[in-house]
Amino acid sequence: MQEVASSTPLYPSIPFEPVDSVAADYAYTPPVSSGFFETTRSSVVKFCTESWEQRRPAIEATPAYQKAKDIYSYVHDNYLKTPEMIFEHPLFNNESSIQCMAWHPHLEILAVAHKDNNVYVYEKKDGAPWACQVLSHEKMERITCISWKKRASGTLAVGCQEGVCVWTIQRTDYSDSKPKYHPKAMMRYLQLTGQSYISSLAWDPTPASQLLAVVSAVTNTVVVYDMLLDRAIPLKRYGKGNILLRWSPNGEWLFEGGSAGLSRMWDTSDWSSQQIKNPPGLWIQAACWSPDNQTLVYSMCGKCDVHVLILSGKTIKQSIKEEKALSTPLSTAETASGISVPVGGVIRDMTLDERSGMRLAIAYEKSPLIGLYSINNGSPFDLQKNPMFFPM
Repeated sequence: MQEVASSTPLYPSIPFEPVDSVAADYAYTPPVSSGFFETTRSSVVKFCTESWEQRRPAIEATPAYQKAKDIYSYVHDNYLKTPEMIFEHPLFNNESSIQCMAWHPHLEILAVAHKDNNVYVYEKKDGAPWACQVLSHEKMERITCISWKKRASGTLAVGCQEGVCVWTIQRTDYSDSKPKYHPKAMMRYLQLTGQSYISSLAWDPTPASQLLAVVSAVTNTVVVYDMLLDRAIPLKRYGKGNILLRWSPNGEWLFEGGSAGLSRMWDTSDWSSQQIKNPPGLWIQAACWSPDNQTLVYSMCGKCDVHVLILSGKTIKQSIKEEKALSTPLSTAETASGISVPVGGVIRDMTLDERSGMRLAIAYEKSPLIGLYSINNGSPFDLQKNPMFFPM
């Protein structure tokens, strides 16, 4: 380990400096239509609104209305309403100055979403400190997730409270570490009615694909945006909301982690899906695909167990096998300096080595240490007899 560490170059640290606020030199004001059709539409809307307000007290007093309201309230509270505890998730209750970050898949570029609702794009250039350029827009409010598009030099999706900002960023010669608003960045805003509190984004990794999948914490609809054809395809299913999306490396499978009750595995060839039941009151906390495109490793909120989901056929209708493969209870470990520190416990996040799938790194809620495990890929269907994970 020491030999590897000594031969691995380290990046210089990035000191954060907020960008100076600059008034926009141009403000777009949409034209106001005052034609015949717009005037007629306004008159009809006003008449219908006034008529409803006049008749509403009498309608609400009828027994039929009260019965229908009781039925709707029961269905909404028990089947449609998102659990209040979901908004205690770190995605929506993050007091840290850094909301989320993402490395560019091919370049030395790091995107960092800050609590000031800006995205700071740091680029490492030869012989120079980190150059910092800033993406900012009034639609980028309460950022929850960001994702770079693979096989693209500068396409970044930013998930916000009410929608998704997709930035197309051109590289510049700017090399100063002082933050500056990016002069060559364009943004497309994606929004679908009812899909607020965006919780996860996933780009289709298939070569030449322009698909972006988006989920929300308040609806179970997965929206697939085709950025080339400029259209949105909602995949509506029963549920209370979603927390994460994970696209398999070859683009054949899309895993949807539900916030309560159900998760789903989508077959992207025909967009059929199969339900995966969550334990009562729990949702998927972290998940990652193995490079074999058949194995998904995940953990549940508030738990210290690692589960493995294995696809045994070419279609999801053939077989999905789920097993608990590892438990990481809270314990203590002694560092090289003789200090005892906690290790293990509730899992916060995890990631697999994308090249070989032989290493798993786990971050814990109450431990400053990262757990590293080697993986035995030869025992996916015999996990009870032959362990799959071994501590390093």
